[in-house]
Amino acid sequence: MSRLPTVGSDNDTWGNILNDYLAVEHNADGSQKALSPSKITPGNNGDVLTTSSGAVAWAAPGGGGSPSGPAGGSLAGTYPNPTLAAGAVGSTEIADDSIVDADINASAAIAKSKLAALNIGDSDITAGGLTNAAISTSAAIAKSKLASLSIVDADVSAISESKVTNLTTDLAAKATDSAVVHNTGAETIAGVKTFSSSPVVPDGSFTEAKVTNLTTDLAAKVDESTVTTKGDLLAATGSAAISRVGVGSDGTVLTADSSQSTGVKWGATGALQSGTSFPGSPSDGDWFYRTDNNVLYFYKLSIARWLSVDLKHVTFDQPQQFVATTAVGNSFGRIPIFDDVYVEKWVSVALVQTTNNGSNYYAGQLLSDSTVVSSFDTSGDTLNTRTTHTVALNTLYSASSVHWFDFVASKTGTPGNFYGTSMLTYRAAG
Repeated sequence: MSRLPTVGSDNDTWGNILNDYLAVEHNADGSQKALSPSKITPGNNGDVLTTSSGAVAWAAPGGGGSPSGPAGGSLAGTYPNPTLAAGAVGSTEIADDSIVDADINASAAIAKSKLAALNIGDSDITAGGLTNAAISTSAAIAKSKLASLSIVDADVSAISESKVTNLTTDLAAKATDSAVVHNTGAETIAGVKTFSSSPVVPDGSFTEAKVTNLTTDLAAKVDESTVTTKGDLLAATGSAAISRVGVGSDGTVLTADSSQSTGVKWGATGALQSGTSFPGSPSDGDWFYRTDNNVLYFYKLSIARWLSVDLKHVTFDQPQQFVATTAVGNSFGRIPIFDDVYVEKWVSVALVQTTNNGSNYYAGQLLSDSTVVSSFDTSGDTLNTRTTHTVALNTLYSASSVHWFDFVASKTGTPGNFYGTSMLTYRAAG
């Protein structure tokens, strides 16, 4: 039978009991059910209306009768149909653990402040149930409250530089982008750069025009295509002028020939010519053996004479020895020449003791028939050291008259003692 809930009991069922009670006279939408009244004969004054076994009847008031009149306490309205009074149900009227999820309306907006602190675990949140919109933009969620995340660039919109530890300080110590050299791209680098090791420049990095004077210098070089055959040679035709000398025939030899533009020519070796007189129309470098005096000669075109292969020398008949107090300036040593000769060199060996410098030194002159041919001095010689002075003469002297070669010494300042000797190297001229 339907009844009202009992205060202090009916834990977890008071709502169902109340709904069951109200459903006796109310529809599910809260409206009152339609009544099917029946006529009751009026009772006596003071009688109360009662029911018994489903029948309604008037009876005198007494124990066991149903209440009537205004309801009080936790109820409002009048009997026999009172209702719960507003605010009558509080925490003490609700049995512990009696309210379940089904008792709370799905659209109820219960403020967080009305809820006690909750320990929400993973199982309390359904997968995908917590969306980005559900979290306040001002929420400060501690890192310790989050599981380990794999954060990628797309997850971060903009982080203030000041939020990264030491970033501002570290960046201030770095060079700006415009002050560094990049691996790629075209850039202009000023100043002299020093590399700790040799830099590697990729092939083809520079055009010929980028290398100073390269194009001009290459234009002055002889192209390798100038030589065309194995054995070809390059020979000078003059100062800074080069031409190809084609390879000669097998067995030929290259000889000097001033009549050729390149100064050389290929020719047959042939047998060595010999005889008691020189042949006519010789070429420069030709060889000839004189059987009458057993001398081998070669032809020197520049002086148009045959010269002996054997190089001879003749020493002056007196050695040059001067003490510091000697008054030099006279002739010391003399060589008479009676035959045609080609004098190539004048060689003198000198040694000065004690004093020899730019202010105190000896000088020697070579005279031919009283004419100065050449000279040297000892100002640059090392003291107490034999020094050789060689002078190229390359002069032909004819036997048509007797030639005398004299060595004449002089001195400047007060050099030390002088010891030396002189000689001429020459070839017989035919």
